[in-house]
Amino acid sequence: MNGCISLSTTITQTINKAPNSPKGADLLLCLKDAPRPLTATPDAGNTLRWYGKSEKGGTSSSTPPTVTPDGVKTEIYYVSQVDANGCESLLPRLAIKLTVAEVPLPPPSPALPPPARIPIPSA
Repeated sequence: MNGCISLSTTITQTINKAPNSPKGADLLLCLKDAPRPLTATPDAGNTLRWYGKSEKGGTSSSTPPTVTPDGVKTEIYYVSQVDANGCESLLPRLAIKLTVAEVPLPPPSPALPPPARIPIPSA
């Protein structure tokens, strides 16, 4: 503004590569199964961030959601991972699909043939 120039300062920036998404698998439960937490596997040294059903945004938790198979449903839960530098894996987050299904009925018993009649010879 007045023609004065401030002293320059050197600023060093480090740009780290974001980690990959964690690994995980979809989960199939039957009605009446016991509640269980969802699982995913981060790379070595990384931690997980669970976002519940929020695909983008939302508040993360280090605790995985525990799902209760209390009705037939399909839901999708989201998780990312954070490395030691605090860098989070990029969107899209890993989607884990939960499916709760009816308990299947047992297969019908096969029809048995009638017992064989063996004649007994008279003496």
